[in-house]
Amino acid sequence: MSVRLIQYEGTQNQRFVGLVRNEKIHCLKDVSDIRSLALKAIETGTPLADLVQQLITEHAEDYAAIIE
Repeated sequence: MSVRLIQYEGTQNQRFVGLVRNEKIHCLKDVSDIRSLALKAIETGTPLADLVQQLITEHAEDYAAIIE
């Protein structure tokens, strides 16, 4: 399974990691950068794609608005 991830900065300089799906960014909980996500996958022995599915939240943002 292929995952398209993005790391971005919020309006108050906080960092987020999100899964890009259907022109929306679905935020992940408990990680603020892709490196932390990768380390968590290694530490737990969980495939990255599976970990992303475990951490995804219902909060979604517009992809085009974020990359501007």
